[in-house]
Amino acid sequence: MDNKIIGQPTQIILAVEKHKAVYAVCSLDDCQASHNEITFSQNPSFPTTKAGETINDRDYNRDEVAQSLVENYALHLEPLLLINTSPTSEGSPIIAENGVVVSGNNRIMSLKLTTQKYPEKYAEYVAYLQQQSHQFGINGDINKIKNPVLVRIDYDAQVLNTELLSKYNQNYMKGKSELDKAIELSKTLLTKIACSNDIPRLVALFDTLPQLFADAKYSRLLFEKFVSCNILTTSEQKTYFSNGAFSNSGKTLVELTLLAMVLKPQILALFTNAGVKNVTNKVISCLSFLMENKTLPQEYRLIDNIDECVKVAYRISIIDAPPNLRFKLLLESQNLFNSEQTTHSFKSLIFYIFLQELPLNRFKEAIKSYNFSASQNQESSLFDASVASSPSQAFDYYFTQKVAS
Repeated sequence: MDNKIIGQPTQIILAVEKHKAVYAVCSLDDCQASHNEITFSQNPSFPTTKAGETINDRDYNRDEVAQSLVENYALHLEPLLLINTSPTSEGSPIIAENGVVVSGNNRIMSLKLTTQKYPEKYAEYVAYLQQQSHQFGINGDINKIKNPVLVRIDYDAQVLNTELLSKYNQNYMKGKSELDKAIELSKTLLTKIACSNDIPRLVALFDTLPQLFADAKYSRLLFEKFVSCNILTTSEQKTYFSNGAFSNSGKTLVELTLLAMVLKPQILALFTNAGVKNVTNKVISCLSFLMENKTLPQEYRLIDNIDECVKVAYRISIIDAPPNLRFKLLLESQNLFNSEQTTHSFKSLIFYIFLQELPLNRFKEAIKSYNFSASQNQESSLFDASVASSPSQAFDYYFTQKVAS
């Protein structure tokens, strides 16, 4: 690795230790990933175990999902995710002094693939690197380097083995609460388009998440999907998934991570309250439709109302009264509505009634139909072909009237 430009020193923060490192720009050709980006065969220059397997716990040679992620990452390359000052293993790839990739094999393979299949994407990466190079202490001419890439050279990565690589995967999550982990993991999940679509679809195969957890086959499929999407690592299997099933902590982490895809962090903090569990379980069951709803124009999005629905469930659960009177007392209280949020709160109440009192399949069908109506941007009203429909009319038709009927 003689042809490189050394930048400023930095630190890499792992779960239980910190490593001394330095930013550098080198050639992608000098970065030794575990597998070839085209054939996914093992790279003979990458360290192996005694059994002849790479020390990378992800076998791209056999894992078709992991292969597809390399292609997807290359196709949707985001320079901002690769060129930043994150002190964790996320961000710019990390290599040892000899060029072996210790964290970011997917990222390096995707970048190499981009130079071959999507040169316009790689050109955007190089242009952004040129703009931002000063903040990493890169002062040389990166154009003199063939296929330049920003990396961090980890000076403490001396003994290259599976144990070392697992430390980067564990990262700083260790020691955090399940809630904090879930929020961070959901952010990672949402950046991976294929994963953020595939996981909700897998969950949607069952009426409830507990039913999925009770199915050994699909529990393993879900765990493997979390691993292939870089949400969990195989080294965490003993903690979250063992004997063919999710542990209690694994179930909690999965539930919170899925909820964090659509709910605000402050709402997630209510998760442990028994009064909101029925609502949050159904939110997870409708996750694929709610994710679709997040892509609609702002005026058609229902996520804020779902957040408020969870808060309604919490407020009702803490009212000091017999359960059958709590909802009525909440309606009579002055805390639920105010002059600015009456419509917003009304929608939240409709969702609460829907989720608590009506069958789950009716709520799924209502959201699905509502989303379709919004995406079609209908030119006529639902009731009068001469009048254009509005978001409030669509909500009234698909939700309010269903509750009233």
